[in-house]
Amino acid sequence: MKTQVMTFIYSKKYQGIEVFGYIGGILGMWLGLSLIAVCDFLETCLAIIIHACKRWKVSRRRNKNNILKIKSKKEFMYYM
Repeated sequence: MKTQVMTFIYSKKYQGIEVFGYIGGILGMWLGLSLIAVCDFLETCLAIIIHACKRWKVSRRRNKNNILKIKSKKEFMYYM
């Protein structure tokens, strides 16, 4: 009696970088988007958030300085 041994070899269908290309191609055709467009959108959103935070920080610093400049009660009542 002869015994048979079956050997299974696993090989990946896609390599790591091919998966990103495949997903990007499908999304590009389905949504009309590309990975570059998505990254550009995220970069723009991040730039807007950073700019808004910087403006808020500067305006907060200005308000703090204006409050410290008020010396007399007359000036204080003027601003009220």
